[in-house]
Amino acid sequence: MQVEMLVPDTGLLSAKVCKFVSIYLEENKQMLEKLSVGSMMRTHRVFENENERFECLFCYFKKGTFSLSRIEVFINGNYVANVFK
Repeated sequence: MQVEMLVPDTGLLSAKVCKFVSIYLEENKQMLEKLSVGSMMRTHRVFENENERFECLFCYFKKGTFSLSRIEVFINGNYVANVFK
């Protein structure tokens, strides 16, 4: 998994992005496998702990055999990262 951060980051945000994307991929594994090449799936998910709340929007773009699929990650309304898988 390659993460391209689109906002300045000290490492904390990129770690959260990786964690959130890993959870997203695990929860939606079967649905993502069924997507046809060139399709897109948009999923909203909220992650909460005692101190913080993160509203995440994941836009998964399925690519073909020779190119990586891309996930656009929005956290609290801000486009923060592209993740290539």
